[in-house]
Amino acid sequence: MDKSKAPIAMGHLEVQGFEMIRGVKNEHGYDKNLFRKFDTVFSGHFHVKSDDGHIYYLGSPYELYWNDCDDRKGFHVFDTETRQLDRIVNPITIHKKIYYNDTDTDYKNHDITQYKSNYVKVIVVNKKDLYQFDQFVDRLLLADCHEVKIIEDFSDLDANSVSDDIVENTQDTMTLLSMYIDELDTTLSKGRLKNIQRELYMEAQDLQI
Repeated sequence: MDKSKAPIAMGHLEVQGFEMIRGVKNEHGYDKNLFRKFDTVFSGHFHVKSDDGHIYYLGSPYELYWNDCDDRKGFHVFDTETRQLDRIVNPITIHKKIYYNDTDTDYKNHDITQYKSNYVKVIVVNKKDLYQFDQFVDRLLLADCHEVKIIEDFSDLDANSVSDDIVENTQDTMTLLSMYIDELDTTLSKGRLKNIQRELYMEAQDLQI
């Protein structure tokens, strides 16, 4: 690389400071200053598309893992004369997440055709109407998905409605978070805060699966 006179470098590089997956940056590998001699650097390796104006991670052309969900993929066309880089977005996705919350969404007429030929995860945030939930899952299982997984937490205990003994003995994270929100001195909607923390908690669990 030190002897190269090429203006552009392309490789399968591991450069510090760029996202490996959305929200997670790589802290190992090459210092990006090593590539200063090149006008532009293109790299594969990381699935997420990102750049700093000099080094461009092009991202994967299609989804491979659940970490690729909701991260639009595509391929690039590079004009070697004008050095213009054009991205062609891949319209096909194979992973979809459903954050099920029947306190603010009616799932009776939810369009399930969008999940055909996809890997689907139903992340249960709130399930108050058991019949509606069962009907929705039954319809989803008939939607010709590659796979349907249901991620559910049965710990919807409200700290204000259970005995002190249960609260003191519980080791459940969702319950403790709910209790913490109940104790906050805030004008914000505590119900909305709990829904947000449920979604974040279930998303964190989802990343481990």
